[in-house]
Amino acid sequence: MTKGEPGGIDCRVVVDVAILHRVFLWRRRAHDRLPDALHNLTPQREIALIRSGNVAGAIALTGALLGFVVPLASVIAHSARILDLILWGVVALLIQLAGFVVARAIFPGLPNAIVEGQISEAVFLAGLSVALGIIDAACMVG
Repeated sequence: MTKGEPGGIDCRVVVDVAILHRVFLWRRRAHDRLPDALHNLTPQREIALIRSGNVAGAIALTGALLGFVVPLASVIAHSARILDLILWGVVALLIQLAGFVVARAIFPGLPNAIVEGQISEAVFLAGLSVALGIIDAACMVG
């Protein structure tokens, strides 16, 4: 059977479902390993800091979220394929992690400063994250 015939299947749908299935399987396997990898790069636990009233943690996390979501929004606006969203999402995540590594090189005490509630370091980290996200989004469109 082909598309258009009664009971026919569109091959593009089958391929998209197969890709989604693989992504979900990969996500399930990576789910246990990813928190440990992120913990090594970002040792502070922003959610716990926010719950304890740490404004610096909230600023840093908000900047990281915006820096990650802006490129994804760009992909959603300019592409109809879920595979593009997944691939560019991985790129955006890697760019954000690289930005944090660079920020730690500039300010070696950055994680402790955020834990201690230092607003200036949190604003720097948030600004860097958003700037990287905007540049990343512009490159995706280009």
